[in-house]
Amino acid sequence: MDRVRQHLLLPPLECVEEPDHDEIVVIGSCMTPPDSIFNESDESLQSVLSEIRLNLKTGQSTKRSILNTSDQINLEAGMVNRNQVEKFIYGDEKFGGEPFFVPNENGSEEDDGYILTYVHDEKAGKSELLIVNAATMEMEASVKLPSRVPYGFHGTSLASRIGEAGVVK
Repeated sequence: MDRVRQHLLLPPLECVEEPDHDEIVVIGSCMTPPDSIFNESDESLQSVLSEIRLNLKTGQSTKRSILNTSDQINLEAGMVNRNQVEKFIYGDEKFGGEPFFVPNENGSEEDDGYILTYVHDEKAGKSELLIVNAATMEMEASVKLPSRVPYGFHGTSLASRIGEAGVVK
């Protein structure tokens, strides 16, 4: 499946199994070059709505664009502002999940809010929720959790959809 490895599919929009063909079909935004959002690449990012088929029996893969070049749409690929990159180190043998930004509802700056992420300590076998100030990248709080949170677990903010009684509108 070397051909698929040349591309970054982020995010996968749909994934289905086609048992009649022994294939898994993944549809999503295929980004090239694949590492352009994670490193210092000067190449311009191209994001193409694509279908990738993975044949479970042969190990072969195919990729095709779903739309013509002239019909491509902005798939809002995530980008890193390389002028303002900050790293937050979780600690030795600690690994974090997908960080989630919660904006300050009265904030005026882009980074006015908090970054929440689940972190698992592989050595101790414990998980915690970290709350980091997005502007300063300093930890504001750590919430010890009673059980392990699996990697890949993530959430979303519903603040704008929750009424006074705490009911989702």
